[in-house]
Amino acid sequence: MSARYTEFHPRWYRTRIPVFWWVGRRSYLVFVLRELTSVFVAWSVVFLLLLVAVVLAALRVGEKAGRLSDWQALILGITQGATELLPISSSGHLILVPWVANWRYLEEHADFNKTFDVALHLGTALAVLLY
Repeated sequence: MSARYTEFHPRWYRTRIPVFWWVGRRSYLVFVLRELTSVFVAWSVVFLLLLVAVVLAALRVGEKAGRLSDWQALILGITQGATELLPISSSGHLILVPWVANWRYLEEHADFNKTFDVALHLGTALAVLLY
């Protein structure tokens, strides 16, 4: 089925080009590969930080009764930073992660939970504005 062309969309409006046109030009190929590898490296670092934080939180390193541990805060910060700019709810992840990990401090202290969520969102907004 061919497209219908009107006086506003003539055939010469846009010439067809191959999908992988950038492979034939070395400068474009280098640019695309550099961008893809930088994204891969960035997400690998985020994943490794999250993995280390999860292991330390599972081993209960630095945890004290009656407070949110530094590792739990780090995990929530990484979760917030990784999901804020995606078209999914970062606030939902801030609720799901403690629920999955069975962290009760945020459930028991609702005021601290709200303040901590606002601080995470402000940190993300500041990072985006400074970038």
